[in-house]
Amino acid sequence: MNDLVAGANADETLRVSETRFSLLIDQLPFSLQIVDPSGRTVRVNRAWEKLWGITFAELSNYNLLEDEQLVEKGIMPYILRAFSGEAAEIPALPYVPNRGHYKGQERWTRSIIYPVLDEHYALREVVLIHEDITERVGAEQKLRAHEARQDLLLRLLQRQRETADPDAMMAAAAEAVGRHLRANRVGFFEMVDDETLRFTVSWTDGVLEPLSGTLQAASLGAGYLAQVRAGRTLGFADTSREPLTAGSLFGEIAARAIVGAPIIRNGRWIAGLYVNHSQVRAWHDDDIALVREVADQTWDAVERARAQQALHETQVRLEATLVASEIATWTWDVEHNRVTADQNLARMFTLSPEAAVGGSLERYLEAVHPEDRGRLQSIIAEALHSPSGRYEIDYRVLRADSSVRWVAARGQVERNAEGKATRFPGVVIDITERKRAEEGVAYQKRLLEALTESVLDAILIVSPEGRVVHFNERFLEMWRFPPEVIASRSDAAALQWAAQATTDPAGFLARVTEIYANPDRSIREELTMRDGRVYERFGSPIRSGDARLGWVWTFRDVTQARAAEGALREKEAFVRLLLDSAADGFYGVDREGVTTFCNAAFLRMLGFKREEEAIGKKLHGVIHHSQPDGKPYANHDCPIYRTAQTG
Repeated sequence: MNDLVAGANADETLRVSETRFSLLIDQLPFSLQIVDPSGRTVRVNRAWEKLWGITFAELSNYNLLEDEQLVEKGIMPYILRAFSGEAAEIPALPYVPNRGHYKGQERWTRSIIYPVLDEHYALREVVLIHEDITERVGAEQKLRAHEARQDLLLRLLQRQRETADPDAMMAAAAEAVGRHLRANRVGFFEMVDDETLRFTVSWTDGVLEPLSGTLQAASLGAGYLAQVRAGRTLGFADTSREPLTAGSLFGEIAARAIVGAPIIRNGRWIAGLYVNHSQVRAWHDDDIALVREVADQTWDAVERARAQQALHETQVRLEATLVASEIATWTWDVEHNRVTADQNLARMFTLSPEAAVGGSLERYLEAVHPEDRGRLQSIIAEALHSPSGRYEIDYRVLRADSSVRWVAARGQVERNAEGKATRFPGVVIDITERKRAEEGVAYQKRLLEALTESVLDAILIVSPEGRVVHFNERFLEMWRFPPEVIASRSDAAALQWAAQATTDPAGFLARVTEIYANPDRSIREELTMRDGRVYERFGSPIRSGDARLGWVWTFRDVTQARAAEGALREKEAFVRLLLDSAADGFYGVDREGVTTFCNAAFLRMLGFKREEEAIGKKLHGVIHHSQPDGKPYANHDCPIYRTAQTG
């Protein structure tokens, strides 16, 4: 009985141990497979099922020793070594599961296989432990790719530093990328405008022809073009099947697989780096990242090189311009009192070219006009001691031939770490012609002021921007503007004030607006003021060729003249009334005998019904149609006509 109890206890203990062992195996983070000596799998854990995408139940007919795939992959020798009683480590290998959790994803495993022997050293089981090292292998691959990319970029950077030729930089980059990616064609293009690409430098391995000439941006395909304009770097394995490249001409240039890196600066697409392959090809993220980095690095170098070339060309042009113009440069070594100047400065100050190199400041001061020399010395001293160190002055130079030239000098004091003035560079510009022009302008201004003040009319001159340029005293007297309007120099403010002084402010402003809107029109009209005065206004544009320089307005007080005209009209009406009341006929003629006026009695005598029948006509034939003897009465015989002719 005791033996039975002991046996039962032992069986229970074994069962519990096996259960614990099974639970332990299932909880292991790595894949584990146990195979019997015949090659049949007797146990796997959950990690193994997840890794391989196969359940234990599906291994009922599987024999490890008969797996042809293990033979093809070169793994079988390691397995046979374990079955012969020797542990082995199987090298890391990739595989792609066709089912399960990792279906379609490339995985990497490293395996250890070791035998389990009984007390007689006979093979009892073979255990395979598989470690999923996909992430580690991926990290190593990325590290190697990163190192290769950095190495390529460093080599490119070194080559870019060795040349100043932008095309050579692009050629080196294209070749480096092409050889690194084993692509068929790599190159750069630049944008002629927003819609046109121009191919520049390229490299090929001989499979594809280099690209040249221009290409319309729309030829990239509408979808891909939108991505490019957005600055996205993309790679396509097969352009003939890619929706984004639908409608493109990649097929015509034999670019089956592509990578494109647009170069965007200040929000504009200005250039790009392209990679072409003639066959379908899947691009890795590292490939695309490399193209992007090379594009940015190379274009930065290209822009620097072009900027340096432009700077050099600018310096050459500047030197040529300085030689051909009236601009001179100088540098004063303050500590040693040596002035180094160019040939232009030596010529301006009538010094020999030899004296311009290393001469003292005093030698240059001797050429300054005596009336300006003291002022110049004060400005130099002020620049040397002021915090800003700025130097700016116009002065006269008295040349050896006694001619006087005006120059404008500008400079900036440079100081050392202790704040002491060490260098004083600057420029001198001959401004003689400008000074003469300024004097001419000043004379013309004085002449204009004298002319406008000598006339009786009020004059106002306005710029095209509506600013009052000039007015005379008569203008102020007539319009009686308040001080603030005069101080503003604003045409709009003056118009508002003047409009309120008229009997029709709205009409006044409307006519000014109309004339300003039609720059080729002039205006002449009379303005009735609220106080009873009458002004005659005349406005006309000031033009110089096709350019409009402003407006000139003149105003004349015609109040007395209009009053005199009214009185005259009243007198004329009174005289007319007297004539029309007379019983005798009256009429008048000019020197040609044309009737200029007549009264009612005259019209009745001659049988005219209306005044229009007589006025403006020669009536000699009506009044004196013949002599008493019946002969014709010639004009020169008529005493009325003769009196009009001779007075």
